[in-house]
Amino acid sequence: MADGPLQPMRVWIPHLSCFYLFLVLILLIVLLPAFDHSEAGQLSFSAASLLVLVTSLVTLGRSRFTLWVALLLVGPALVLLLLSHATGDAGYRIWSWRFSVAVLVATLVPLLRYVLGPEVMTKDKLFGGAAAYLLLGLLWCYFYALVEHFSPGSFDGLPSGPPHVADMVFLSFGTLTTGGLADIVPRGKMVHSLVILEELAGTLFMAVVVARLVASYPRQGRTG
Repeated sequence: MADGPLQPMRVWIPHLSCFYLFLVLILLIVLLPAFDHSEAGQLSFSAASLLVLVTSLVTLGRSRFTLWVALLLVGPALVLLLLSHATGDAGYRIWSWRFSVAVLVATLVPLLRYVLGPEVMTKDKLFGGAAAYLLLGLLWCYFYALVEHFSPGSFDGLPSGPPHVADMVFLSFGTLTTGGLADIVPRGKMVHSLVILEELAGTLFMAVVVARLVASYPRQGRTG
């Protein structure tokens, strides 16, 4: 990864930072049942997701620019989330989701640059690819929740009440892996396009990572 001015971070950031990011994302999915369809559950899920992302931004970026991006995006997202919980105003929650999407994109960009970079493929890069795959699924959770908010009835099978990002996890990861099995049915052309884009993103991502992995073997043979 690129060097940066945050030298003290190198002392406590392990070489397998992507491995720990992958484990935390898996834990977030495993603990999904704890984030029930309630305001407290939504607050917990969104806050946990944002904290994971800001940690990964600082860990992967190792630069002051990345740190400022993390603070400028995650800070408003958390504040808006708390305001939504305190006031019950859905507008705050929607703006928090928008900032969360920006945080996810800002996390994915340096992570993909690291995983697909020209350097020799390492174990940490492999876990970075797996973490990026999970982040894609999490990103689409927010896309689906935003669509349901602005166009109610875009999905059949959702619990009653306001849209909940955590309710979209099963649908998103089922679509990303093209495994289906979700009891939530998308309705309408806009959400159908989102589903197709997620399926394409998952398929193309796996193809690119596998190609990058295969291409790394001749380089390792020449340098060894």
